[in-house]
Amino acid sequence: MVRIFSKAILFLLMIKLKNNSLKNNKVAASFSKWPQGRVYYTIANNMGSINYNKIINAVNEYNTKTNVKWIPRTSQNDYVEFIFGSSSGADCWAHIGKKGGKQKVSLDQYISLGSVIHKMGHSIGFYL
Repeated sequence: MVRIFSKAILFLLMIKLKNNSLKNNKVAASFSKWPQGRVYYTIANNMGSINYNKIINAVNEYNTKTNVKWIPRTSQNDYVEFIFGSSSGADCWAHIGKKGGKQKVSLDQYISLGSVIHKMGHSIGFYL
């Protein structure tokens, strides 16, 4: 039940992003801080292939269903780095909104695709 509820909320947020209707909503903390809705990212070298694929799938979800575009980093100063947090299943976190410079998103070994999307939402300023 919780999983369905979380997916429903995420879907509604993505629709609102696509329609640009979050400007005055308390759900978004600092969405506008990423210039033109572009978030540059890297994936740490020690990220396992399963999580790597989940990140790529999550990026594709954002890029096709929202106005936020996640773009592989080339030389940008401000970017998100996905790091491997833990193999114990207890180390997932992300900063809320753009911080400037390298900004880490920690993903543990057992994270779901929905949770990767959720952590990415924190990076663009969503908090619930």
